[in-house]
Amino acid sequence: MNTPRPVPEFEAYLKSLPEATGEFRPWVFFNEHGDALEFYFENEDFVGERIDKVLSVFRSVKDSSRIVGCAVKGAMDLACRGIGGAAVKATMEDPSKVRLDVWLLLSAGRAEHYWSSEAATPAPPPVQDAYARLLHLCENLRFNLDDADRFKNRVEHASTGCP
Repeated sequence: MNTPRPVPEFEAYLKSLPEATGEFRPWVFFNEHGDALEFYFENEDFVGERIDKVLSVFRSVKDSSRIVGCAVKGAMDLACRGIGGAAVKATMEDPSKVRLDVWLLLSAGRAEHYWSSEAATPAPPPVQDAYARLLHLCENLRFNLDDADRFKNRVEHASTGCP
Protein backbone atom coordinates (compact mmCIF):
# COMPACT_ATOMS: atom_id res chain seq x y z
CA MET A 1 0.00 0.00 0.00
CA ASN A 2 1.34 3.42 -0.94
CA THR A 3 1.71 5.92 1.84
CA PRO A 4 0.82 9.46 0.77
CA ARG A 5 3.72 11.88 0.97
CA PRO A 6 3.18 15.41 2.24
CA VAL A 7 3.52 18.16 -0.31
CA PRO A 8 6.58 20.12 0.88
CA GLU A 9 5.07 23.58 0.27
CA PHE A 10 1.87 22.67 2.14
CA GLU A 11 3.82 21.19 5.04
CA ALA A 12 5.98 24.34 5.26
CA TYR A 13 2.87 26.51 5.04
CA LEU A 14 1.21 24.63 7.91
CA LYS A 15 4.31 25.03 10.07
CA SER A 16 4.31 28.78 9.42
CA LEU A 17 0.77 29.29 10.73
CA PRO A 18 0.20 30.57 14.24
CA GLU A 19 -1.65 28.27 16.58
CA ALA A 20 -5.31 28.14 15.62
CA THR A 21 -7.70 30.16 17.70
CA GLY A 22 -11.37 30.89 17.33
CA GLU A 23 -13.91 29.24 15.13
CA PHE A 24 -13.15 27.34 11.93
CA ARG A 25 -13.94 29.08 8.65
CA PRO A 26 -14.08 27.38 5.24
CA TRP A 27 -10.86 27.95 3.34
CA VAL A 28 -9.10 26.95 0.14
CA PHE A 29 -5.46 26.11 -0.46
CA PHE A 30 -3.81 26.29 -3.88
CA ASN A 31 -1.69 23.16 -4.19
CA GLU A 32 0.79 24.26 -6.82
CA HIS A 33 2.51 20.87 -6.90
CA GLY A 34 -0.77 19.11 -7.73
CA ASP A 35 -2.30 22.02 -9.71
CA ALA A 36 -5.38 21.80 -7.54
CA LEU A 37 -7.56 23.99 -5.39
CA GLU A 38 -8.24 22.17 -2.12
CA PHE A 39 -11.42 23.27 -0.37
CA TYR A 40 -11.97 22.59 3.33
CA PHE A 41 -15.53 22.90 4.69
CA GLU A 42 -14.95 21.53 8.19
CA ASN A 43 -12.00 21.06 10.52
CA GLU A 44 -11.95 17.25 10.52
CA ASP A 45 -9.62 14.42 9.73
CA PHE A 46 -10.49 13.02 6.32
CA VAL A 47 -9.79 10.38 3.72
CA GLY A 48 -9.56 11.41 0.07
CA GLU A 49 -11.59 9.62 -2.59
CA ARG A 50 -10.96 10.14 -6.30
CA ILE A 51 -14.26 10.73 -8.13
CA ASP A 52 -12.90 11.37 -11.63
CA LYS A 53 -9.78 12.88 -13.17
CA VAL A 54 -10.77 16.35 -11.97
CA LEU A 55 -12.46 15.89 -8.60
CA SER A 56 -11.54 14.21 -5.32
CA VAL A 57 -13.73 14.45 -2.24
CA PHE A 58 -12.54 14.44 1.35
CA ARG A 59 -14.74 12.23 3.55
CA SER A 60 -14.83 12.49 7.32
CA VAL A 61 -12.91 9.73 9.10
CA LYS A 62 -15.65 9.66 11.75
CA ASP A 63 -18.53 9.40 9.27
CA SER A 64 -17.62 8.48 5.69
CA SER A 65 -21.02 9.65 4.41
CA ARG A 66 -20.03 13.26 5.28
CA ILE A 67 -17.99 15.25 2.78
CA VAL A 68 -15.75 17.75 4.60
CA GLY A 69 -13.79 19.07 1.63
CA CYS A 70 -12.63 18.41 -1.90
CA ALA A 71 -9.87 19.03 -4.43
CA VAL A 72 -10.50 20.38 -7.92
CA LYS A 73 -7.56 19.68 -10.23
CA GLY A 74 -6.43 21.75 -13.18
CA ALA A 75 -6.65 25.34 -11.93
CA MET A 76 -3.70 26.42 -14.08
CA ASP A 77 -5.00 24.45 -17.05
CA LEU A 78 -8.21 26.48 -16.85
CA ALA A 79 -6.22 29.71 -16.56
CA CYS A 80 -3.96 28.76 -19.46
CA ARG A 81 -6.77 27.78 -21.82
CA GLY A 82 -8.88 30.77 -20.87
CA ILE A 83 -11.85 28.53 -20.04
CA GLY A 84 -11.94 29.56 -16.42
CA GLY A 85 -11.35 33.22 -17.04
CA ALA A 86 -14.28 34.39 -14.91
CA ALA A 87 -13.46 32.04 -12.03
CA VAL A 88 -9.75 32.82 -12.13
CA LYS A 89 -10.38 36.58 -12.37
CA ALA A 90 -12.90 36.52 -9.50
CA THR A 91 -10.54 34.45 -7.36
CA MET A 92 -7.70 36.86 -7.99
CA GLU A 93 -9.81 39.99 -7.40
CA ASP A 94 -11.32 38.83 -4.12
CA PRO A 95 -9.51 35.82 -2.65
CA SER A 96 -11.75 35.99 0.44
CA LYS A 97 -14.84 34.93 -1.57
CA VAL A 98 -13.77 32.00 -3.73
CA ARG A 99 -16.77 30.10 -5.10
CA LEU A 100 -16.42 26.33 -5.27
CA ASP A 101 -19.58 25.96 -7.35
CA VAL A 102 -18.07 27.95 -10.22
CA TRP A 103 -14.85 25.90 -10.16
CA LEU A 104 -16.86 22.65 -10.06
CA LEU A 105 -19.02 23.57 -13.03
CA LEU A 106 -16.01 24.64 -15.10
CA SER A 107 -14.07 21.52 -14.14
CA ALA A 108 -16.88 19.08 -14.88
CA GLY A 109 -16.56 19.87 -18.56
CA ARG A 110 -12.92 18.80 -18.50
CA ALA A 111 -13.70 15.43 -16.93
CA GLU A 112 -14.17 12.39 -19.13
CA HIS A 113 -17.90 12.91 -18.82
CA TYR A 114 -20.28 15.55 -17.59
CA TRP A 115 -21.77 15.08 -14.17
CA SER A 116 -25.20 16.19 -15.37
CA SER A 117 -27.76 13.48 -16.03
CA GLU A 118 -28.87 15.49 -19.10
CA ALA A 119 -25.43 15.22 -20.74
CA ALA A 120 -24.97 13.18 -23.92
CA THR A 121 -22.74 10.77 -22.00
CA PRO A 122 -23.93 11.00 -18.41
CA ALA A 123 -21.59 10.13 -15.60
CA PRO A 124 -22.22 7.06 -13.48
CA PRO A 125 -24.63 7.72 -10.57
CA PRO A 126 -21.87 7.86 -7.91
CA VAL A 127 -20.09 10.62 -9.85
CA GLN A 128 -23.33 12.54 -10.42
CA ASP A 129 -24.09 12.20 -6.71
CA ALA A 130 -20.67 13.52 -5.66
CA TYR A 131 -20.93 16.64 -7.86
CA ALA A 132 -24.56 17.27 -6.86
CA ARG A 133 -23.78 16.89 -3.14
CA LEU A 134 -20.82 19.26 -3.38
CA LEU A 135 -22.85 21.85 -5.27
CA HIS A 136 -25.50 21.67 -2.56
CA LEU A 137 -22.95 21.84 0.29
CA CYS A 138 -21.20 24.89 -1.11
CA GLU A 139 -24.27 26.73 -2.32
CA ASN A 140 -23.86 29.60 0.15
CA LEU A 141 -20.21 29.18 1.11
CA ARG A 142 -17.43 31.51 0.10
CA PHE A 143 -13.90 30.33 0.78
CA ASN A 144 -10.88 32.33 1.82
CA LEU A 145 -7.89 31.58 -0.42
CA ASP A 146 -4.77 31.37 1.71
CA ASP A 147 -1.59 32.75 0.18
CA ALA A 148 -3.49 34.49 -2.60
CA ASP A 149 -0.34 36.18 -3.92
CA ARG A 150 1.21 32.80 -4.75
CA PHE A 151 -1.95 31.85 -6.67
CA LYS A 152 -1.92 35.17 -8.56
CA ASN A 153 1.77 34.83 -9.45
CA ARG A 154 1.23 31.27 -10.69
CA VAL A 155 -1.78 32.31 -12.82
CA GLU A 156 0.20 35.15 -14.37
CA HIS A 157 3.10 32.82 -15.07
CA ALA A 158 0.79 30.12 -16.52
CA SER A 159 -1.02 32.53 -18.81
CA THR A 160 2.24 33.82 -20.34
CA GLY A 161 3.70 30.35 -20.81
CA CYS A 162 0.72 28.58 -22.33
CA PRO A 163 1.42 26.22 -25.25
